[in-house]
Amino acid sequence: MKAFEFLRYFEWAKPPEDVRLPLDSTEELRLEPALVQGRATFMPPDWAGEQVMTLYADRATITVAFGFSSVDVPVPLRDFRIEQSRAPHRRWFPKCATAKWELLLVKDGQRLTVRGTWLTLAWLGYLGEWDEPDFG
Repeated sequence: MKAFEFLRYFEWAKPPEDVRLPLDSTEELRLEPALVQGRATFMPPDWAGEQVMTLYADRATITVAFGFSSVDVPVPLRDFRIEQSRAPHRRWFPKCATAKWELLLVKDGQRLTVRGTWLTLAWLGYLGEWDEPDFG
């Protein structure tokens, strides 16, 4: 019984399965998706809500609906910088692969909030060539 209590309090999570870089840059990475919302030139209007970011080995895109079709729009991560980072739920291991995080990205009056797991956001940081943010 003590083991179950330990798991409940520390929220151990199953690590992601089969997270390998694909050989082809057209294949999606098998990471949990990042959700992005806010105002930027490539984003749809606010009423469209959060957008799912698709991650590849060399880029990130969002799929924007136009009528009965949709278009994959590249997200210019290198143009943005991290203004704030936070783990909404304090954990014992905030940088474990499945810990939830939020990033506030800014660029010339454009502001985006990106939510996802630490591993997913770390990959976005790699693509954007960002420095690792402080915990807090």
